[in-house]
Amino acid sequence: MYVLLKKYGNQKSAIENAEKLEKLWEGEKFAEHNPCTKVHLLVKELESLNIET
Repeated sequence: MYVLLKKYGNQKSAIENAEKLEKLWEGEKFAEHNPCTKVHLLVKELESLNIET
């Protein structure tokens, strides 16, 4: 799966899309955020560590 995501995926675009989706749910109860998650925040934090894969 990782190989496919690395080949065809776009991490920058995925984060931008997640941020847009998060803004749509602003002010709503988190339990009702479907399909919104906060995984993009973790990914951004890991990116800031500059770890090479």
